[in-house]
Amino acid sequence: SRKRTSRMQEAELAEIEAAYKDTVATISAAGTNANSERKRKSAVESTPPPAKRGKGAATTTPHSAAAAAAESVAVPERERPAFHMCPLTLDTMVNPVIAVDGQTYERGAIEKWFEKHARSPMTNMELSSTALVPNIIAKTMILDWEP
Repeated sequence: SRKRTSRMQEAELAEIEAAYKDTVATISAAGTNANSERKRKSAVESTPPPAKRGKGAATTTPHSAAAAAAESVAVPERERPAFHMCPLTLDTMVNPVIAVDGQTYERGAIEKWFEKHARSPMTNMELSSTALVPNIIAKTMILDWEP
């Protein structure tokens, strides 16, 4: 009986680990796009201003064509990526965790769900465990996100 329980626990852990790795790969791929945008934005902002010319040169000059365009046209704030939102609350996650179904949820929301259900809120499939693993990568990406 102990060996059977141990095998079941090992299988559950393997399932959680596989789901975690899949989620990490998805989030890492999304992070690559965010990092590219951040590097591009940083390069534009770090461009030195052009030298002043002439006697009546303006005291402030835009750092680049992008900065000049931003001054003349209001740029709308970027929308927060969907993976930052908990599928249960539709709010930005503060404490993201991965469930056995491979989905990331806000800890409080999924714990409340598990009080009444033993199924995935996304697929409605019965879950072998209600174990939750902190999604550190998602939390980092949420905290690092800039509009």
